Amino acid sequence: MTELKTYFQALFGVGLCMAIVSMFFEWYTLHADSSEGEQVVFWEFQLFFGWITSFAPDAWFNTAYQPQNIPVPLVLNVLYIGLVMLSLYGGLVINLDNASQLQKGKKFGYIHLSTLLISGYYICIVPIYNFLSQELYFPYLTFTEPDFISIHYAIGVGYWLQCVAFGLIFPYTLYFALINTRFERAPEPVKQRISKILTTIQTPIDFHQLIAEERIELENPSSPRQGHKGDEYFDRCLHREERP
Repeated sequence: MTELKTYFQALFGVGLCMAIVSMFFEWYTLHADSSEGEQVVFWEFQLFFGWITSFAPDAWFNTAYQPQNIPVPLVLNVLYIGLVMLSLYGGLVINLDNASQLQKGKKFGYIHLSTLLISGYYICIVPIYNFLSQELYFPYLTFTEPDFISIHYAIGVGYWLQCVAFGLIFPYTLYFALINTRFERAPEPVKQRISKILTTIQTPIDFHQLIAEERIELENPSSPRQGHKGDEYFDRCLHREERP
């Protein structure tokens, strides 16, 4: 089990690094060549800069094929990179085998899950609602008009990197979530239960008084013992704690 966890953890780190790198590569390319083989149209989409081209603004033919802008919020890109970096830190530092780190592990579990969900958004929602809606064929298509122009539609390197990153992040994120759920369902240790009772009880327990009462009870044999007063006192405290 430890070897499998280490393997998933290594894939998780590699996937997060690929996710960051993918943000700075093109996610979609549109280019066209004339019948003589000369490139007359070139557009590529990047998450931070939108559609960019290597042609000058006065290249009217290239401008005529410019796709509409894709509304990917900049704040989402920045948030995603921040979550990826936090997930990378949590994946390398947090050890769920250490009971003292379980509370931190729960918080990082939510961060890992959020990172995975935003990655899924980039992979699924962006193409469906942005590329396909503009007839930017997905994932790849070459359209040729005889004796005139060949148009090439293709997803870019950034998208492929994000797809691979999602596949590498998923196993360890699932493992992390299952381990957190398992420890949450585990019975609470006795020491922690007693400590919780002592810290939340309204009336503090006077152990010196309990010892004195027990000693008087033992030294006076003529007084019948109807019960253990220390136990009765502790039971009263517990009943007081259990009241709504």
